[in-house]
Parts: sequence; structure tokens; C-alpha cells
Amino acid sequence: GIAIWSAHLDTALSVTWMIRASAEYFLFSNMYHMAHSGAGYLVIHQGHPRRSLAWTQRIAAAIGIAKGIQFLHTGIMPGVYSSNLKITDILLDQNFGAKISSYNLPLLEKNMEQLRFSLQGGHGVSSSGSITSSTGARKKHDDRTDVHDFGVILLELIKGRPVKSEAQIEDLEDQLQGALTADDAARRSVVDSRIKQTCLDLSVKTMMEVCVRCLRQDPADRPSIEDVLWNLQYAEQVQDAWQGGESQSSEDSPVSSPKPPRLAFKL
Repeated sequence: GIAIWSAHLDTALSVTWMIRASAEYFLFSNMYHMAHSGAGYLVIHQGHPRRSLAWTQRIAAAIGIAKGIQFLHTGIMPGVYSSNLKITDILLDQNFGAKISSYNLPLLEKNMEQLRFSLQGGHGVSSSGSITSSTGARKKHDDRTDVHDFGVILLELIKGRPVKSEAQIEDLEDQLQGALTADDAARRSVVDSRIKQTCLDLSVKTMMEVCVRCLRQDPADRPSIEDVLWNLQYAEQVQDAWQGGESQSSEDSPVSSPKPPRLAFKL
């Protein structure tokens, strides 16, 4: 019995380390490729209108970051949470695709130790791969911590300038909150002035709603990264449909109505 359990433990840990190694290869090979193909860090506040990202590029960057967070949470075992993600951790490739340039490797090592302890101590691992001990309870809050960090990045994408303090986050969040209950002119006055004439109000409003929800004080009130991603894709879809309608005759090429967003945000 002991020999069988030991073999099972070694196999489980070997598979886990293989997943970890694959994740590291995926991350660092992407970084190498981007570094040799003209990639640069995500900068949205250089001041010059011609150097700023368009609204569609900002939505696409937000979607890329959200997908990266989703991968760190669910694409490896154990998942990586509370990575203290900042906008300076984001790289843009030559097509303005956003990638996370680094993640919390020390935390990943800690998670591996907790997995070994859980397997040896009999706490077990669920069929989904999550640890069924106190680590699982901690993860429930840690994934929403990453959602909050993403909300700060989203705030910077909307405003077009860096956010440097908690007080500033709260002030800008209040601005967005007020704009959401006002008209489209009020919302345009809040977004980066360099792109306010090129964005659809419904797209802007959806992004603001996601941002405000991500910044909630209570982690339980924040959306999951899956719901965040769904709504960002909705914001992208309505923006693309609007721009397509702008460039074509509405009589010759009518724009179909996109599906409604997944979340009913309560503000």
C-alpha cells in the first residue's frame, strides 16, 4: 500500500512539474519572440495623440490580459493567484496583442510545496485539480485579488494615464461611477480625450461597468475573470459592429445586433 501511494505521489508531482515547465516555456518563449520582433511594453500615456492606442486596441489589449490571467488561474496546476499584476508587466507584440511578461514564480514555487504537502498529508486533490484544503479557500479570494489588479489596469486604459495611489484609484472610480448613471456626453468626458470621438457609447459603458465591478472593495462582489472576459468581448463586438456600420452604407450592409452581455451589472 505504501509503495503504491508513493508511486502515485511521484507520478502526480511529476505531471504537475511538467505542467509548470510547459507554462514557463510558453511564457518565456513568447517573451523571446516578442523581444526580437519589435514588441514593446504597453504604454498608453505618452501624451502624443499619434502614439496613443486607439479604443479598439485598448479593448484588444484588455482582452489579451484577461486571457493571460485566466490561463494562470486555470491553465496550470496549481493555479497562480495574487500576482500583483501591473500595467508595466504587459508587453505588446507587433500586432498590438497584449501578453503578460512575467508572473509570480516564487508564488508558484510556494503553491508546488502546498501541493506536495496536501498529497502527503491526505488533504487530497479534487478531480478538477484544485487542492481541497485551506489552499482552495484561499484561492477563492486570491483570484478576485487578481481581478482587482486587472481593474486598475482597465482604469488606466480608459483614462489614458497611470494610476499611482489608492486615493487616485478611488477618485477615478467615483468618476466612472457617476458617468455610468449619466448620459453619453458625461461618459465621453471621463475617457481619454484622445480617443473619445472614436468610441461607441455602449462599448465605453460596458468597459466602465467591468472596471467598476473589478474595483469593488469586497472580493465577493467582484466578477470572475471569465465574466470579465465575456463582457470585454461584448464591448469589442459592439465597437466593431459600429465601426463597420460607419464605413458602409446602412442600406447596403446593415449591422446585425450583437448578443447581450453576460452580466447584469448592479451599480
